[in-house]
Amino acid sequence: DVFNGNDGMAGIKRSNWEGGARVPLIARWPGKIKPSTTSHALATNYDFMATVADLVGTQLPEEKDGISYLPTLLGEEGPTHDHIVFSSFMGPAIVSQDGWKLRHFAKEDIFQLYYLADDYREANDILERHPTRAAQLKDALIKACNGDLNNGRFNTREDILLSIK
Repeated sequence: DVFNGNDGMAGIKRSNWEGGARVPLIARWPGKIKPSTTSHALATNYDFMATVADLVGTQLPEEKDGISYLPTLLGEEGPTHDHIVFSSFMGPAIVSQDGWKLRHFAKEDIFQLYYLADDYREANDILERHPTRAAQLKDALIKACNGDLNNGRFNTREDILLSIK
């Protein structure tokens, strides 16, 4: 059973299932962030540096992929991601702003496609029914991984250490 009890989402931490990657972002800043507001904007760990840079008024290096979510926190319009990409011990995955998710299983070199708005538990692979959407997401995922899907897979502690050097 791949369900971890995280509202029935599949996955364990460091996996490319939603239950292994999705976490809530909770922020409190009296006088700046309006209490009890909710946003469904995509945000990822690599957005944190851009947000802090925005907060302190410094420029982020151009080679960074992050987008500041400070405007979203302040209830303003701001830049958004078309998609986010993340790595895991299983392989990389990509999630689009409109809810499509493509997962890659490196060990078997297979892809699975889900539409999270209808299937947040990732129970029904719909890749065969949506080959065009799957191909678009696969192209974006490969590009984000610099042409090598193994860039989005961590097997061991050594893989992780090599990726940050």
